[in-house]
Amino acid sequence: MPGRWEPMEEPSVSNRSYAEWWGYGSLQLQTRHRQSVHQIRWNGELYWDRAGIVTDLSLTSDTLLSFESLDLNQQKLTLTSAASGIELQSQLRMDDPNEALISGDADLKFNQGISIDEGLISSTSGTVSINASSSLTNNGSLSVSSGTLELGGDFQKNGGSLSIGDSTFKLLSDLNWTSDSLLEVSALDLNNLALTLGSGSSDFKINNALTLDEAGEKLISGSADVEFTELLSISNGELSSSGGEIRFDKGLDLSGGKVEIHNSNIIFGSEPGNEVSLVQTGTAATFDAGSSSLQLLQNLTLQSSSELVFQSLDLNSRELTLANETSDLSLKNQLILDEASEKIITGTADLKLEGGIQMSAGEITSTGGTLVLSETSPNLFQNDAILELLNTNLESAGSGDSILTLDGEPNLSMNGGSITRITLERTEGTVGTISTRGEVTCIASCQGFDETGSYGFNTHGLYREVVSANWKLSEAEGERKNARIRVKLLSRPENEVSLFLSSSDVSEVSMDSVSTHL
Repeated sequence: MPGRWEPMEEPSVSNRSYAEWWGYGSLQLQTRHRQSVHQIRWNGELYWDRAGIVTDLSLTSDTLLSFESLDLNQQKLTLTSAASGIELQSQLRMDDPNEALISGDADLKFNQGISIDEGLISSTSGTVSINASSSLTNNGSLSVSSGTLELGGDFQKNGGSLSIGDSTFKLLSDLNWTSDSLLEVSALDLNNLALTLGSGSSDFKINNALTLDEAGEKLISGSADVEFTELLSISNGELSSSGGEIRFDKGLDLSGGKVEIHNSNIIFGSEPGNEVSLVQTGTAATFDAGSSSLQLLQNLTLQSSSELVFQSLDLNSRELTLANETSDLSLKNQLILDEASEKIITGTADLKLEGGIQMSAGEITSTGGTLVLSETSPNLFQNDAILELLNTNLESAGSGDSILTLDGEPNLSMNGGSITRITLERTEGTVGTISTRGEVTCIASCQGFDETGSYGFNTHGLYREVVSANWKLSEAEGERKNARIRVKLLSRPENEVSLFLSSSDVSEVSMDSVSTHL
């Protein structure tokens, strides 16, 4: 049966139509200019200020319709075309599970926000604009599967269902977003405005690359977690955190603006993923993370124009590379390396270990700059640790001496450079290996480097001196005795190592060069 709509009296045409209509089925409106309608309600009748419908309403219009308010009254309103958008001047309240506003491809504008406790607002590909104070609670549902969701003011989500899909999340005005669950968006458009995450549970994930290039653009995460699955580029604006987890899956490019991450956990890379980088260039860019930890999920390159400071570093079986001589790194807590795959490649940059180091495996290599050891915390090198310093200065972080302790058989090597306020100590039974080539200069207070022990200091730097006439691991039968000696060599490449064997009594011992191998 076709729908039927009739005016109960002749309508007046003005900015607000007070005509009374009744009917059922669908309503089609054609206007040459935008009309403003005071109120629409239905409970068997549709009121256009005083109009009503009998059942659910399908609305078709060739232009956006503006309503003062909308009372769904346990019914469903469906907008049937992309042009059939509606605008509400008052807050939309939905508190019944039968209430639904299905906009499809049409636009929705809620100038005074929404309050959804029950019911559904669904958009397929239009623009849904929600300004002012809004809430989504209990069994309410807001779904914007594609298109754009525009928000401003204050939005509270406590329960309910929110689905953004592939929509762009865009700010209409500064937005305070508070949620009880993670919000994952395809793209974020700050629109030169500020987004503030209002609680520790208001976690946020952005799946496309994000650029901040306006002074007013700010992402203030507070104690919430934020994940950037693609590259974050900042040339202006601000990113700040005060207690959450900040993840840069594809890295950070900072050429301006500021990043302030306090008491948080900073994670670079993703599993699986490729090598990533943190690039901070220019004097206009500020990166402040001195109270936060740095964790690697992929190999990371740090490139900066000034020193970067972190509370702690977790290499997590990965490699960290300092890109150039200005990419200095300072760590406040103790640095721990205990996996063979963990490496720090400082190049010509400085590495400052204010909290000391405990290294039982892995590698630290330097080709210039300064390695600074803690004055107040242990600096312990053990077992399979490899430290190679080329033309690098080894010095204390304070005015007093730093203690460098060798335990087991670590591999330490210096080639050129200098030593300043370092005291070398060994644990009992240590037979560590230290080698150098080239001149190493003692600037001041090089304690423990002497000729009487296994480790010494001279113009050639640090070295390992074996003093023994009786190293014998096995003997062959017969008159002639064969001894096989196994010596752990240096952390240097083999072509840079020479091995000299000698005997104090050549009548007792002869050397067979054929059986002498490196």
